[in-house]
Amino acid sequence: AKVRYELGILLREQGKLREALEEHNHALRIRCSLPSLDPHEVAESHIGVGNVFLTLQKPDETFAHFEEAYNMIPTDSPYSAKIRLCIVNAAQQLDTDNSLSLALCERVVGDFDRENGTLAVDGETRALAKLVLASIYIKRNVRFQDAGRMLDSGLQIVREIYPRRHAREGDFLACIGDLYFRQGKHGDALAAFRKAEKVFRQTIGVCASNTINAMFQAGRALLAQGKFSMAATKFEEAVAIRRGIVTDGGDAHATHLLGRDLFSLAVCRQEAGDLSGAVACLRECRGL
Repeated sequence: AKVRYELGILLREQGKLREALEEHNHALRIRCSLPSLDPHEVAESHIGVGNVFLTLQKPDETFAHFEEAYNMIPTDSPYSAKIRLCIVNAAQQLDTDNSLSLALCERVVGDFDRENGTLAVDGETRALAKLVLASIYIKRNVRFQDAGRMLDSGLQIVREIYPRRHAREGDFLACIGDLYFRQGKHGDALAAFRKAEKVFRQTIGVCASNTINAMFQAGRALLAQGKFSMAATKFEEAVAIRRGIVTDGGDAHATHLLGRDLFSLAVCRQEAGDLSGAVACLRECRGL
């Protein structure tokens, strides 16, 4: 079983997902059939199978196996922390409306809150779990107050873990901006997006996707306030950087984001009465 499990990991890393799934499933069957069942080994195999499904972008199967693993391990086990991180990372990567994903994230955050664990040991995972669950609530337009509380407490954890500026702080500030924006608090949203952009510039650089997205979101907040000239400036900055990334061989996702930014800039220019500028943006967008 151990050999098949390790083989499954290597095959997944090589992109041979069908073979990887076969090996992990075989390892899982062997471990479940042993007279002296080891819950940690069975949970490990469930995580292995779930990770293959995660790579295949299949949320139902991913979270079903992660739930099986989580149910088998006591919450005070060190391996439980690994399973929690798998759940949270999968929820963040898949960005899905899957109901089991939501339930598991709520369970993870609840377990962390009940334990009030040692900051040095699980602080990063605790903070990330709060960020991901708050993001899910915000995207579903539900439980805004709970989302706000989680973002505030998660941001405090991050600032305690990292005395110096860290990109994770920017992630929280950007999410707080999104929460304000969806509540119609565009001035507060703008302030949060500007803070997020500043943190990202200082930590991961101006060309990082999170930095550019913070610029774009700040532009949206300005546009919502009718500040067309200022909004256009932010959109233009985002477009210029994104255009450079696409020109240098950026992937399809980067091209999609450039199109989004160009369209928003076109809307902004149209609102400001710059019709020729809007047409130029839309033509460039069309040509992507």
